[in-house]
Amino acid sequence: MSGRARTNRTWFPILAGVLIGMLAWIFLTTLESPSFYRLTVLIFNETSPKALFVKPGYYCVHRTILLVLAAIGGSVGIAYSRWAYLKCLLFLFGTLVVIAVFAAWGFH
Repeated sequence: MSGRARTNRTWFPILAGVLIGMLAWIFLTTLESPSFYRLTVLIFNETSPKALFVKPGYYCVHRTILLVLAAIGGSVGIAYSRWAYLKCLLFLFGTLVVIAVFAAWGFH
């Protein structure tokens, strides 16, 4: 019986959690214009949106928030996955690396 339960393992909860985290990021970007303005003002101590856009760190804040929300969603998905924890963590890490590469590629 336990051998049979091991064959029904899936990656879907992890990927669904990452997707929900990314959708939460999209929702949060629509709350302010420019997106995450208050947070970037706190970080860079600059109130002018034009001056914030010039700083390369402005987009790093966006990427970091995206990866953190995706990681939180994927971590919740790990709790519902039937994979071993090491396999879950490796899959989540690989997924986050792919997201980070595409996020960095898209902002250039």
